[in-house]
Amino acid sequence: MTRTSVRNFLRSIVVVGIVGAAASATPAMGETVCGVVPGHVEFLGLEVDPPNPVVGDIVYLSFDVRSAVYFVSSVRLYGAYPIFHGSTSSESRTRFVLDTVLVGEAGLQLEITYGTEEYCEDEDGGGYYTPGPYLSERSEVFVVSVGEPAPSTPTPGCTPPLCPTGTPSCVINAEPSAAPRGAEVTVSGTCAGILYHRDVFLHLGASQVAWFDGVGPDYTTTFTVPWDTLPGNHDLSLHAPFGEATTTFEVTGEAPGCVGDCNQDERVTVGELITGVALALRNAPIDQCDAIDADSNGNVAIGELITAANAALVGCETTVSCRDDSACSPPKSCRSPLGPEGFDTRCTTDRDCPDAERCDRGGHCVPSRCRGTGECPPGHFCYPLGSSTARQCVHASCGSECNDGFCVNDVCWDSVGICAY
Repeated sequence: MTRTSVRNFLRSIVVVGIVGAAASATPAMGETVCGVVPGHVEFLGLEVDPPNPVVGDIVYLSFDVRSAVYFVSSVRLYGAYPIFHGSTSSESRTRFVLDTVLVGEAGLQLEITYGTEEYCEDEDGGGYYTPGPYLSERSEVFVVSVGEPAPSTPTPGCTPPLCPTGTPSCVINAEPSAAPRGAEVTVSGTCAGILYHRDVFLHLGASQVAWFDGVGPDYTTTFTVPWDTLPGNHDLSLHAPFGEATTTFEVTGEAPGCVGDCNQDERVTVGELITGVALALRNAPIDQCDAIDADSNGNVAIGELITAANAALVGCETTVSCRDDSACSPPKSCRSPLGPEGFDTRCTTDRDCPDAERCDRGGHCVPSRCRGTGECPPGHFCYPLGSSTARQCVHASCGSECNDGFCVNDVCWDSVGICAY
C-alpha cells in the first residue's frame, strides 16, 4: 500500500465516520433549511514596540482586533520568520513577543480562525441553533522594518545600571530527576540572568517543553515529559535572556511500541486503522486496541492515527521516534515520515502532498510557489529560487521555532522523525 493510498483511505474513513456520527445525533425534522450565522472580524491596526526595532531587540507586536464571533479557535501570525523568531500561534491572544534576529522587512499578517453557528428552521417554522463550520480571516499585510543596532546601543532588553554584569550564575533542579514519558516534572532554581517580563525557555534535549514570564531570579515551573522522547539521559536546560543552566534528566521506561498494532504481530493492517478511527470517534471501547492510544490517556488523537498510518506504510520496526541519526541503529537513519526524503511522493491532487507542497503535472509532490512567507504554512518560509524572481515554500531551519512542528535533522517538519532504511 502506497503512502498516497493510505492517506486517502484514512481521510475517507474519518470523513465517513464523522458524517455518520452527525447524522445519528440530529433528529429527523422533515425539510430543514440551515444557514450560517456570520461572524465579524475587523483588523484595525498593528502597534510595534519599540516602533523602530533593531537586531537584538525584544519586540512587542499588538494587533488591534474587534470581533463578534461564536468563539475563537486559533490565532496565527504569518510572515515573521526569518526576521523575527519566537512563538507565532496562540488560542486567542493577538499580542506576540518576538526576538529580532535579521536586518530587513517582514510582511506580517494575522489570521484568526473561529467557529460559527448555523440557524436551522424546519417546515413547521421551528428553529434551533447548531455548530457551524470553521472560518478564517486574515488581516492586511503590515510591513515592519528592522535595522542594524548602533555601536553604542546598550545590551538589548535592559537599561543600565539594570543590565547584569559578568556571567550570571544559574542553577536548575528537577524533581523528580528521572521519570517516564507523560509524567509531570517540577523545575526550580535561581538565575540572576532572568529579567522582569522577559521570556525564559526550558528545553529537554532539542525540544522546548515549557516557557514562562520572568519575574525575578527565583523560579519554579513544570513540564510534561513528551511521549515521543526516547528512554535515556537527556540535557534539561534553562535559557534566560542573560544566563543558562543545564542538568541531566533521565527518561525511564521502555521505548514506545508499534502504535496501532492491536494484535501485537509487529505490523499495522488496514483493519487496525479502521479500528483506530472507530476509537477516535468513540464508537468503540478503547480496550479493543490499547496500542493505538500511545499516550495512555484513554483517547485516540489524530496524531496517533497518523503515527499508525506511518507504521502501516513503512513497518513497525521503523517506527522508533528520532530527531537525528544518533537515535537510530545503523544502517537506519532519521527520516521525516511525512516529508519527501526516502518516501513515495507520487500524487494525483494537491491533497495527497504534505504541507507546503503541490502536485505537479507529472504526479509528483513539489514545493509550492509563493510570493511571501505569509502564504506558506507554519514552520516554512518563502525562499528565492536562485537568481530568478520565483519563490517557493521551504522548511524552516530550527534556528527559528517550529511552532506546532518538530525539529528533525535541523529542519522543521509536521511530525517527529522515524528511523528508516
